[in-house]
Amino acid sequence: MTPRRKGKIARLPRAVREEINVLLHDGAATYQQIIEKLGLADQDIKKENVGEWRIGGYQDWVLEQERLAEMKARRETSVNIVKDNLDGNPHETVLQLAAAQIYDTLKEFDATRLKELLDDRPEHYTQVVNAVVRVSKSAVEIEKMKLNVSEQKRKIEAELGKLKTDGGLAPETLEKIEEALKLL
Repeated sequence: MTPRRKGKIARLPRAVREEINVLLHDGAATYQQIIEKLGLADQDIKKENVGEWRIGGYQDWVLEQERLAEMKARRETSVNIVKDNLDGNPHETVLQLAAAQIYDTLKEFDATRLKELLDDRPEHYTQVVNAVVRVSKSAVEIEKMKLNVSEQKRKIEAELGKLKTDGGLAPETLEKIEEALKLL
């Protein structure tokens, strides 16, 4: 965590610092224009203070904005995965969420850091491999379940087809069974 800044701009109210950061980010105003626009000359703020803030406090703000944007993107991805699978298998949804999180982790992958970790504690490698194996097994089991449900649905629909032609069930009963099959 960055230590608390102590300069003139750092002592200004948060809302004013935010305005300064936005103006710096837009790049449409000079330091002097920022001072004039926000009425900071009365508080003995000079161009040098804004320049120092751009190097320090503003950079902290930029990193925070990037972090917040990344968190928002992750949250939106998770929400979209859940929305896309509302009618689906909850296990598959969990796997997709886990895969998204693993992707986020791997996108920042540092092979040098991994090597350092493995040199210090080789059991971490085993833990990662075991986790990947468990996720893979779960995915295979879900696919098997989907195939099984599809096969059962096909058999039931075939039997229903025979019953329709033989006149074995009342039309209302057939409709209820067909509606139940649509849910599978």
